[in-house]
Amino acid sequence: MPLVRFYSHNQQNLPNPFKSIQIGSVWRAESAQQGRYRQFTQCDIDIFGVKSELAEVELLQATSEALLKLGFENFTICINDRRLLSSLAGYCGFAEDRFESVFIALDKLDKIGLDGVSRELAGQGHSEASIENLKKLLVELAEVSGPSEKQLEVLAGKTAADTETVEALMRVISIVKEASGGKFNVQFEPSLVRGMGYYTGPIFEIKYPGYNYSIAGGGRYDRMVGKMSGRDVPACGFSIGFERIIGILMDENFEPQGSREKLALIFDENRDKLADVMKAAANLRSQGYNVLVQGKKKDMKKQIDQLPAQAVSKLCLFKGNLNNLEIKTI
Repeated sequence: MPLVRFYSHNQQNLPNPFKSIQIGSVWRAESAQQGRYRQFTQCDIDIFGVKSELAEVELLQATSEALLKLGFENFTICINDRRLLSSLAGYCGFAEDRFESVFIALDKLDKIGLDGVSRELAGQGHSEASIENLKKLLVELAEVSGPSEKQLEVLAGKTAADTETVEALMRVISIVKEASGGKFNVQFEPSLVRGMGYYTGPIFEIKYPGYNYSIAGGGRYDRMVGKMSGRDVPACGFSIGFERIIGILMDENFEPQGSREKLALIFDENRDKLADVMKAAANLRSQGYNVLVQGKKKDMKKQIDQLPAQAVSKLCLFKGNLNNLEIKTI
């Protein structure tokens, strides 16, 4: 919202299209849980002024490249479109003025299952026939074999979804999948909703195996600028959850591509000259190591045993000789 406000007030002085990248704190009023905090750091990229799917493709490629450079692979980009969700809800017989409540329930599918979604919709007073139609359609889509684009074709055929919307989404999936080089997955996800009601078109999330939450998400919000400036401007954005990324990196002991192996250089403060120690550290860094310099402690065994907790895998005990730096694996 702050970015939209900034753009609305300054768009006459900004380039078109306008691209933004920002990192900052975000707050939300809800109970904290694993990977979901009341205050968290969000890394955002947004594009204003591009109506075509070029914006979605650029955002998805930029985000996937960032994740690959961090060492992530085999993640899955899930893609849907808010307009397809509306077509799905209309096909099933839900009242248009209650679509949003249907989407909120559907958004919980991966957590509470199809029966749980059905119970929630029934509790909201939706008709039994509409709920049954939704269950049948989702089961039918899940049974479609082959690439996920087949599901999109089946859904489009049944719900008479807008052809231009379907074709644009197909192009996005195809382009990003081709650029993946097999390092990550791209798929159409008919139950993907994204909780924010301001999305107007394509929506997407990135999931990582073994974790029940997304690590990135976003979509198109073409009508948000108009609410502040009186004139709609096409806009699309994507966000990475910083704490979620860091949590997974720590859990999986990931090493970013091109990262340096960490080495501890331990010296005797009562014997060794600090100038020589720094020369030794520079020598080791020139060999490609990330060097941690430490003075020798009384209990050196305990000191060395604590090094792996600091991601240190190599050890060099400085003996005063710059030409004889013996490196050991911890």
